[in-house]
Amino acid sequence: MAVDPSGWERRILSPVLPGVEFEFMRTTINPGVDAGVFSPHAPGSLEWVAMEGGVLLLTINDTPYTLRSGDSIYYDGDCWHGFANPGEEQCVYYLAMDVKGQPARARQHHKPTKEDEHA
Repeated sequence: MAVDPSGWERRILSPVLPGVEFEFMRTTINPGVDAGVFSPHAPGSLEWVAMEGGVLLLTINDTPYTLRSGDSIYYDGDCWHGFANPGEEQCVYYLAMDVKGQPARARQHHKPTKEDEHA
């Protein structure tokens, strides 16, 4: 488990196995906390996010996506990706990462939120 003093916590739920580059984790980010921007993984890497509660501002290569409870998204992991909680309650989400990389690349997909409909 990783706990950052700025107000976020990441708990790996998947077993760590030699030669397997897959992680499944649960992350909590306190209100108003920016957990930072993470550098790209290997080409062909994929990431999936599923929201449990709160609000997550996910930024993928400078493009922001606002996710709320029940929303999900997947995207190429070989890009810059940032996680922040702009809300007033704790944000909780699950993240699955396949960082080994594969030749086929995913396209970013996003479950529209009410905010997106009004944009």
